[in-house]
Amino acid sequence: MKLGMTSWSLPNCNLVEVAGIARVLQLDHIDVGFNHHSSLERLRVINDGDRYAGELSRLDIPISGLYHRFGESIKHKNLADRNYHNENLKNFEKAMRFCQCLGVSNVFVLPGIVNPGQTRSEAISIAIEALRPLVEIGLRWGVTVAIEAHVQSFIDSPSQALNLLSKVPGLKLALDYSHFSMLGYCQPEIDTLAPYAGMWHLRQARPGALQTRLEDGVLDFHAMFGKMIECGFLGPVSIEYVHTPYMGASSIDVITETIKMRELVRTWTAARPVGL
Repeated sequence: MKLGMTSWSLPNCNLVEVAGIARVLQLDHIDVGFNHHSSLERLRVINDGDRYAGELSRLDIPISGLYHRFGESIKHKNLADRNYHNENLKNFEKAMRFCQCLGVSNVFVLPGIVNPGQTRSEAISIAIEALRPLVEIGLRWGVTVAIEAHVQSFIDSPSQALNLLSKVPGLKLALDYSHFSMLGYCQPEIDTLAPYAGMWHLRQARPGALQTRLEDGVLDFHAMFGKMIECGFLGPVSIEYVHTPYMGASSIDVITETIKMRELVRTWTAARPVGL
């Protein structure tokens, strides 16, 4: 299992510092996005992608995934707002060129929210209109496109996520069990999404808490890693503890929990018989 971490886990670091910490922790890669001090420069990704990719290649650690956010927040320019579809498509095409230049093969976006005046079904239908061409753009550039079903989105249950995936051929999931666990879904219910994972995020959680210390949550990671094997998952796996006001996720020691998760992965991998 190739294991990395997300750059937004360290919001007060810059990308050079994130890359250095990931190397010290002996992780294989990082994921990058447009959040916090550790973010990419959005305008350079869109307008100067080739040169910017060349500069970032000097970070000396592979970048496996891009968290592409169209606007400045979950709500801003979200995919269920038809007013921004054309602008989002143009910028996404440029971002995919950047990904190809940098060797990034996976990107995830947020599915959208129920905007003022919409029903949930209307929001989903409009987002499907947006997602289909995004997947096609990704295919042209050799990039796997995924969505992250998350708390506050219009697909905050496993069944809703499965329904959306069935309507957008080629779309994958950036699968994070914690969002569903927080809302009270049990692990076997979340497991139904595993065959659709293109990326996988790891952090402990429990009902009512998006993230917890490893020993305080309810997710069984040995069973989760086994599900990866059963599904033949070969994509990137990233530890995603964060320090942010979002959903009260600011009380965890990110470095400590990242190391604990790394050791859990190593222990599980070491115990697996060779060839199985």
